[in-house]
Amino acid sequence: MPRNPEQPEKSEASAFEARMAKFSDRQRIRELQEQNYVENLSEEEKREGGFIGIRFDDNELKKLIEDPGIVVVQDAGTVVGYLSFTTLDKAREIADLEPFFERVKDLRFEGKDFSEYRSLFLEQISIDKRYKGKGIPKLLYEKLKQDSKDRYDIAVSEISDLNQRSLHVARDKLGFKIIDTYDVPEREETGEGKTWHAVALDLRSPERE
Repeated sequence: MPRNPEQPEKSEASAFEARMAKFSDRQRIRELQEQNYVENLSEEEKREGGFIGIRFDDNELKKLIEDPGIVVVQDAGTVVGYLSFTTLDKAREIADLEPFFERVKDLRFEGKDFSEYRSLFLEQISIDKRYKGKGIPKLLYEKLKQDSKDRYDIAVSEISDLNQRSLHVARDKLGFKIIDTYDVPEREETGEGKTWHAVALDLRSPERE
């Protein structure tokens, strides 16, 4: 368990460990999913802490951990955050992402057509509520870059305009760039919001200070 399960002590980023997830992490990852799942949060919690809109079941997590992987950060042996990602081919099979792929196929990033890049799709990031504001996302993305920079050029995803905390962290803390903004009216009914931003991160660039 963390050093203090009620209120983790303030520790430097170097005290945390980033690694690739193991099958034995599945239960903890699912616990973090539930903490931040959109339907489990109040409007205030969504606004202040961000949210995720997809649940992975146990079999889906096993497949993701096996290939291409899930990055986790642990504190004193307990997973306190994770970042899941997949290949573009697998992401295109997800019906809910059709609006995203319809938009990005004609976009350019850093002066090149989107199709010219070796890209991966970022599915979700979820941080233990007690560890938000402690630099966990930066550690997750540093590990992702370290393990993926020779295979992929950029990472892409989409973020709801309602999810202002996640948008702020991605753009202002991690270096993501908004490459398009579009509406998906049917998502408004799920509480995820109608307006979405397509974002991209250069995996080959130096880390932001």
